[in-house]
Amino acid sequence: MVLLGLCIAIAASASPTPATASPTEKLHIPLIRPGLTAEIRSLQFYGSDDYGSLEYRKRQSRYQTRFVAAKNKFIHWEIVLDHPFPREETDKFLITATVYDSSGKVVTRSETVAWIETDMTWSQWGGAFNVKSWTPGTYRVVITAGGRESMKEYVRSSFAVVGEGDDFRNLRARVVSLRFFEGDESTIPEAQRVYLDRFPQAKTRYIHWELKLAYPPPKKLTQFTINALWYGPEGNILADLPSQRTIQPDWDNSWHCGGYGAAAPGSWRPGAYRLVLQVNNREVARGSFQVVADRAAAEPKPGPDPLDKLGAKISAIKFFEGPNRIPADASRNFRRTFERNSTRYIYVQVEFAMLYLPNPPTKTFTQTADILFIDSQGRLFKKIASETLEFGLGAKPFIIGYGWDAPGKWPTDTYQVVIEAQGREIGRGICRIE
Repeated sequence: MVLLGLCIAIAASASPTPATASPTEKLHIPLIRPGLTAEIRSLQFYGSDDYGSLEYRKRQSRYQTRFVAAKNKFIHWEIVLDHPFPREETDKFLITATVYDSSGKVVTRSETVAWIETDMTWSQWGGAFNVKSWTPGTYRVVITAGGRESMKEYVRSSFAVVGEGDDFRNLRARVVSLRFFEGDESTIPEAQRVYLDRFPQAKTRYIHWELKLAYPPPKKLTQFTINALWYGPEGNILADLPSQRTIQPDWDNSWHCGGYGAAAPGSWRPGAYRLVLQVNNREVARGSFQVVADRAAAEPKPGPDPLDKLGAKISAIKFFEGPNRIPADASRNFRRTFERNSTRYIYVQVEFAMLYLPNPPTKTFTQTADILFIDSQGRLFKKIASETLEFGLGAKPFIIGYGWDAPGKWPTDTYQVVIEAQGREIGRGICRIE
């Protein structure tokens, strides 16, 4: 899929299609010369006020893919290469990082000369992107390496730049509506929009959102950045799209639009999607819609929630770290973000509330459930199948863990943890390894 920019209905405008803010995408294992292969281990970004790189221990905690424009004069890139095969000579080559804006135009380039000694099994290189003023948006980064006449593409990635959103806090805006409509790459006029919450797969190209805000006239030009986070059916982030917005001094309401999709219909997978709109990292509005196949009516529907017949519902999903045996209650430190270097097992604690007592109340009911760990790309990382939930006069917390005896083995990522029973999702939580 490709992405779409913004519009404001009162003073309609459009911007070029931005690039998707996605994790690192490996294209192939590059060949610098016969006998030397190098595989990408990681590509990270961090911001600072200095052109020179920070010490490793300082920059490690600053890796991110979203930067506030006013707080990051320089955005740095850092690449780690693995080249484990023995060599008979030192290799020297050029690494270039090229930044493209949402229209595909080159913003800036950063180059560094790399060399690999005969006994080196890995190496780390980097540089800084020097831009006079970062404009909010999503930027694509392409890493190439080799000789100046024989550069090969290593990897693609991207990062987002957002505004601070201070003006929005003073706007005292309230959300009037958030609606969705289908269209082509450009935002269609308001009179032609057909608002839907179910879109046919075979006919849907771009799905646009329309946010209506109302507020007292700000009496000054007001600017802020709206961040649009699109979530797929598995809960993974499909796109993270920032865009700059402007409100005139005498306005008391406005419509703001954005979109995501493809020029040709059929690229949307059937399922339920979510959109979360944020300003200054705080949620402003959220909405959802479905994409349905033409034969959706004939497709089997999931049965009723199996917890209903047990008189229970999930009241909380919590996470804590520990060894390969479940820690005692008093030692559980519940949180959602874990440091990779100190994390062994991550335990999922599912808590229940009883809506009514089973009949007869002395009987114990059981329900098997699957626990799925899904990474930020929507891929299944781990599935723990056929765990049993028990319900009687009350419902004890259900706890399951996954990990390793030694820390440092979890891949850095954001994970959706889904609890399924009888083919139906009954709960979902999120945790992050960083």
